Amino acid sequence: MSAKDEKTVRVMTSKKRRAVFILLCLIILTITAALGYYIFQVTEIKVSGNSMFSAEEIVTLSGIELGTNIFMINNKKVAEAISGEPYLVLDRVELQLPSTIVLNVRERKAAGVVESGGSYALIDYTGVVLRVVNEKPVDLITITGIENENAKQGKTIDGMDEYKSFCLNKLMISLEEYDSLDITAIDISMPVAIMLETKPGIKIKLGLIDNLADSLVLAKNFLPRLISEGKKSGTLDVSGNSASYIP
Repeated sequence: MSAKDEKTVRVMTSKKRRAVFILLCLIILTITAALGYYIFQVTEIKVSGNSMFSAEEIVTLSGIELGTNIFMINNKKVAEAISGEPYLVLDRVELQLPSTIVLNVRERKAAGVVESGGSYALIDYTGVVLRVVNEKPVDLITITGIENENAKQGKTIDGMDEYKSFCLNKLMISLEEYDSLDITAIDISMPVAIMLETKPGIKIKLGLIDNLADSLVLAKNFLPRLISEGKKSGTLDVSGNSASYIP
């Protein structure tokens, strides 16, 4: 065999080896992809942070099905699907490889009620409408000073600007620590002079929201004294650095 023929054979052999190598790589990649597809299929969906809703209800809302590839889960779509129930918020989707999904949710809580076009909107601390009902709930704080005629479930209630919303949010969260005040209504018409109404009938005048903590402490200290004196009306003004009672 001539040198030229030997060179031709070596070139052909090299091409065959390269072709075989590429083919083996393709086979390995195909097998790996196939194994990966089945290994990373969702076999379990867990739910964390729920109490009012069952895990099964939340999983159904999410739209995630067993057998779906774990890396094909669209977190945004899952969040939108779950938020179709106004009482639920999806905080995050956690992947526990190779095949488990954890839905970390937060449940909204009705904190107040706003009249809306003859009906009543149940809202949470942020002003999101959770339900619209025909009869006024007696166990929720009535919120006035918000003009709203068409409350929509799942949407932030109309009639509140950003500052009013901020004030209401901060106040309602703070009132959880002052349930002894027996607040039945909040008038937020003037955010710089919010009025609270208590179950005994005495009103409480708050000052700037920045001084909310001090104002509530004053109210907590002085309100029991007024009630013990038989007061059932008038206004307890805690908008300044001290408390005063106006019959």
